[in-house]
Amino acid sequence: MKISKDLFIESIDAIKKQSELDSKCTDAFRTILHNDYISGYDNSIVVQQMIKILEDLTGDKKESIAGSWIEYFIYELDFGSKYKRGSVTRKDGTAIPLATVKDLWKMLLKNN
Repeated sequence: MKISKDLFIESIDAIKKQSELDSKCTDAFRTILHNDYISGYDNSIVVQQMIKILEDLTGDKKESIAGSWIEYFIYELDFGSKYKRGSVTRKDGTAIPLATVKDLWKMLLKNN
């Protein structure tokens, strides 16, 4: 790994905070600008680049249609909140815990 555990966790937490702020802003725009489709509030370019940097630094490869493990954790598991025990498994059937960013870090360490 070319990144420390603390910096990795801090970075994923920052992406989560930005995602939460983006949701609040989207809700506010819907309230005050009912039919606005041109306000252009979008941080996805920066967030996607940050994810790409984290993938590179951790050696996380896009191995499936779902993308990388980092993308899966963020988007499919909603930063781990949608994780259910046993819902993610290795080829041999053993469970991969992905409920927290620390779980993601441990899994990425094992894969490298």
